[in-house]
Amino acid sequence: MHKKSASHRLSNITNPALWAVHELAGLRLPDERLIKRAQLIMTQMGQRPGASLPKACGNWGQTKAAYRFLDNDAVDPQRLLAAHTQATVSRMQTHALVLALQDTATLNYSAHPQTQGLGPISNNRDKTLGLLLHSTLAVTVAGEPLGMLSAVASARDPRQFGSSRQGQRRNGQPIAQKESRRWLDSLSICQALDLVCPNTTIVNVADREGDIYDLMAQALRSNQGRAAHALVRSQHNRNVQGLDRRLWKHLSGQPLAGTLSVRTPRKTGVASRVAT
Repeated sequence: MHKKSASHRLSNITNPALWAVHELAGLRLPDERLIKRAQLIMTQMGQRPGASLPKACGNWGQTKAAYRFLDNDAVDPQRLLAAHTQATVSRMQTHALVLALQDTATLNYSAHPQTQGLGPISNNRDKTLGLLLHSTLAVTVAGEPLGMLSAVASARDPRQFGSSRQGQRRNGQPIAQKESRRWLDSLSICQALDLVCPNTTIVNVADREGDIYDLMAQALRSNQGRAAHALVRSQHNRNVQGLDRRLWKHLSGQPLAGTLSVRTPRKTGVASRVAT
C-alpha cells in the first residue's frame, strides 16, 4: 500500500519543483502559462526519466496539456535548451576545468513510417529512418554532468545519402556544407564561452569521427592560451610538423602520463576483459 501511494504521488505532480523553476529561470516564452507548463513537464519527467510522456504525466489531463505545449508554435526546442544552457554555464563557472563531450546519437523512428522529415540513420537508407542528434555535454573531471551546451537534430536527405555520386560531391565540398561541420560547431560554442567563463578551462572532446583537419586548425587559430581546447581521438596517421615521422609513431615514443584500466563488456564470442 505504501509503495502504491508513493508511485501515485510521483505520477500526479501538478506544481513544478523548485529545481525546475531554477533550471528554466532564463526561459523566454510569450505566455507565463507556457513557462510554468515547461517547468511542470520537466518536474514530471525528472521524477520518472525512463517513462513515456503519458506515464510521467500520470493522468490524461496532464498528458493532454503536455501534448498541447509541445504542439505550440511558440515553443521552440532551441529556446528551451537555451534556458538550460544558461544554467549549465553558471555551474561551469565554479570549476577550473570542464570537459565538453560532443558526439552524435541516432534517434530511430523506423516504427513510425508516416512521420515526415526523417532521413537514413544507417546504410539501409530505405528502412532505418530517424534523426541525428549531435550534442555537447559539459561534465566535471570527476564525471559529474553539468548540463548540455548544445543539442542539434538533423535529417539526411534520403535521395542522396549512400550514393557514390553523393560521396564524390561531398569530398569536393567546403567544410561548411558537410555533415561533419557539426564537430566544428561544437568547438565554436566552447570557444565562445571564453568571456563568460574566464576562470574555467574548457576541453572539447571528440571521438575518432571528429579527427578533422579543419577542427584542429580552428583550435590552433583561436586557442592562444584561451579557455577552450580540443582533444580528439586519433583516426588518421597524420604528418607531424617539423618531424620526419608520422603521428602514431611519434606518440608511441612519448612517455606515458598515466594509464587507466577499463573493463570491456562481453560480446558474442568474446569474453569480458580488462583493457589498459
